[in-house]
Amino acid sequence: MNDSINVTIVTIVTIVTIVTIVTIVTIVTIVTIAGDQPLDALSGMLRQAYRRTLEILRPLDESFFQAGAYVYERTLSTIDHFREHIDVHLSAGI
Repeated sequence: MNDSINVTIVTIVTIVTIVTIVTIVTIVTIVTIAGDQPLDALSGMLRQAYRRTLEILRPLDESFFQAGAYVYERTLSTIDHFREHIDVHLSAGI
């Protein structure tokens, strides 16, 4: 394999590892919060946290995720970049 593909594979493995770690930490956090609480109480807490998160994110979304805004364009560029890597790997049979 050439160096470019090796670097891409290492990058993908690193991203997958980070996502796995974040997922595990999230699960451990939820289990810790849950403790001995009834499912209804835990569900209520998670719904409340979700609503609060949406309240925080909606104004940011409306401000920054509009065509032409830096964050929007940078996010779109990153997604396109990863799609290019995926296309390369699919065409190479990796």
